Amino acid sequence: MHITRGALGKWQLIKTFPYVNLNAKSDITNGMQGALITTREQMFLEQYYPESYEVINTQLKKLFNIFSRKFQRLYPWRLDALGLDLGISQEGKIVIYEVNAGPGVGFMAYPVACAQVQYYEWLAKNATMPCVNNFLPMNLR
Repeated sequence: MHITRGALGKWQLIKTFPYVNLNAKSDITNGMQGALITTREQMFLEQYYPESYEVINTQLKKLFNIFSRKFQRLYPWRLDALGLDLGISQEGKIVIYEVNAGPGVGFMAYPVACAQVQYYEWLAKNATMPCVNNFLPMNLR
């Protein structure tokens, strides 16, 4: 799940892109192991979770809305992007494996750049100096 700040400094969900494990010897894998392919999120959920894909999709949206705000509270400076590595069990339970504060953009470069430009334009108008250690003050919510 790729999340970045956009217009008005608000968090935006850029894309959720599922990776499907092709490694029959392991239930859990990652991109570093090279055993993955990517697909479209709606197609993935409908194919692998036909009975519960709508519930899972709703849970993913809730996770986006809640997680980004709560995770930001752990840091004294503003984060501008998050990458969540998630897993979904056969029963449909969502698990967070890893959180990246500087996620790669790859094939999402255009929508990420558009959101970032809106965020930086907002910052240019709303940020006040001095910034402590080159980090933006937290009062920009």
